[in-house]
Amino acid sequence: MSSEAKWVGSGGGPLICVEERLAHHWLGVDNAIAGDDDGSDYDRACDIGDFLGKVPLPGADALILGDEPLQTCVDRTHPEHPSVLRVYYADPDIDVIRQLHARGDLDFANPEEMIEIDVGSTPLVIFDAAFPGEDRSVQRLSFDLRPGHYKVLTKRFEPDERISVLVHRFVRQEQLI
Repeated sequence: MSSEAKWVGSGGGPLICVEERLAHHWLGVDNAIAGDDDGSDYDRACDIGDFLGKVPLPGADALILGDEPLQTCVDRTHPEHPSVLRVYYADPDIDVIRQLHARGDLDFANPEEMIEIDVGSTPLVIFDAAFPGEDRSVQRLSFDLRPGHYKVLTKRFEPDERISVLVHRFVRQEQLI
């Protein structure tokens, strides 16, 4: 997964992607309240059974990167449509981003999943959902995304037999007047 991109992983659970200004609302495993059937923020994130899901926070939804605890980076090759890459497998010395794009533009015509989110501010941060968002010692990724309404398209790509990557592409939807 050699690349100049920064990578983040988790201790075994999902990752969260949220506006940085709202990250302090995410309490990870620390907010389990006795008698609260919803459990902690982390419990709600773990309840996501798909590749992506949403958990409400004050002011916006947190996007949960579910499924497996995969090594994750942000691909900024297309600035208007950044993507979150999550690697199932790849040789350590392979530049995953370069190999994905060497085969041409990624085709999202038939995504495996799609979810809609609203982004009110930038940057967004991605970190291990087990930790509180205000914990700055936790490894995190940060990326800019123009505020607006987005469809996040998810598809698995295997450019060759040595790479398998789950890609979440953010596609901004034009405002209807």
